[in-house]
Amino acid sequence: MKNSVVSFIIGDWSEDGHMESETFYISMNIAPVLARAAYLETCKKLGLSLEDINQVGLAIDWEHPEHNARQICADYNNKYISALATSILKENGFDVNKYHYTGTEPDDGCLVEPSVDGLLALYMDFIKFSRPEFEWELTESNVLSWNDSFRCNVGYGLFK
Repeated sequence: MKNSVVSFIIGDWSEDGHMESETFYISMNIAPVLARAAYLETCKKLGLSLEDINQVGLAIDWEHPEHNARQICADYNNKYISALATSILKENGFDVNKYHYTGTEPDDGCLVEPSVDGLLALYMDFIKFSRPEFEWELTESNVLSWNDSFRCNVGYGLFK
């Protein structure tokens, strides 16, 4: 199995806003372009996104309040997974417990506040949802920047 190694930044990857982020180095068993395509496919299947909905091509009515509930930690100070998104994730087999920063199960209907590690795991689970053969692990080396390559901004709302 050939692995690709990428850096993946949660937060302000371009350093043009609050300039807070964490970088992870990830080894994955599929090419980054295939992983990105799987992530986008899952966004469309679920109607959810971990980045600005416009970046992933979801057709959401901007005037409808549900719009922001479908973006997970994508905007400034948006550090929660909404009740709507939590419900959609649970209905599709996602274990929201592993994303929650306290490690405890949130009550039904409440907002989930993911940890930075939890948001990374959720993003990787989005990939696996559409590509079940997808596997990943944290590593120490860096070859390719995920955020620079795909111009995506994940987890901006987790940082002040």
